[in-house]
Amino acid sequence: PEIIECEHNGLLVECHQPVELAKAIRAFETTDYIAYCNNAYQTFQEHFESDRTNEHILSLLTTN
Repeated sequence: PEIIECEHNGLLVECHQPVELAKAIRAFETTDYIAYCNNAYQTFQEHFESDRTNEHILSLLTTN
């Protein structure tokens, strides 16, 4: 899964687009910062938390 989901747990902009980056920064200041934080934490817990990730890797390595 992707780490950032645009307008759910962060904002994405195309590379080398300074105007779009500035718009995203301004939009981020006016959006619900707490919601982004909570959504980012939830995404991390669901997909990237170390115990879960390690268990998944171990299961892949031990499956023959």
